[in-house]
Amino acid sequence: MTTDAAANKSRDKTRRCRHGYLTLFTAALMACTGSAVGQEAQVDAWEALQYFLGTWKGQESGVAGEGVGERCYALVMERNYIVAANTSTFEPQEANPEGEVHEDWAFFSYDKIRGKVVLREFHSEGFVNRYLLEEWDPQERRFVFESESIENLTEGWRARVTLTVHGENTFSETFELAAPGEEFESLLENQWSRSVNAVLGMK
Repeated sequence: MTTDAAANKSRDKTRRCRHGYLTLFTAALMACTGSAVGQEAQVDAWEALQYFLGTWKGQESGVAGEGVGERCYALVMERNYIVAANTSTFEPQEANPEGEVHEDWAFFSYDKIRGKVVLREFHSEGFVNRYLLEEWDPQERRFVFESESIENLTEGWRARVTLTVHGENTFSETFELAAPGEEFESLLENQWSRSVNAVLGMK
């Protein structure tokens, strides 16, 4: 191989290496940019969740039958959390002649390390569900939370909660559950109306 040929081969190798590094750098930059956008959207969603602060009355329908709900959302502990206290009362039905009263508490928080809005639910039946906000559509004003863990259910079960704002004082809520290896099925669909148009907060 001549000296010129060797030099050309070396230059080609250098160009390929530079191109490879540039491609990797561009991909990394795009990934970081996407992550930053995602985290910014999560922060926006956390702010948007404060729409729910106040007290609500609900009409509920699902596997437990027809019922009514009462719920209150409030900022607590130096405004680091949104807590929701819920009571749902379902009318007697053939499958449950005595009816049913269900209670749950929910805590929303923002995990700065993961850049994720987190929802934790504590149910009177003993289930504790931890969700991550997987979808936030500011145009549709829709929040979709999908579970990352469920206490007191066998491994593989999944849950999903969707909150959709429909107006200044109304929103809808769906709760879905999926058995291991199965698709989500709707268990509960609720319509909520604000009963006190006020922002509640506690220190």
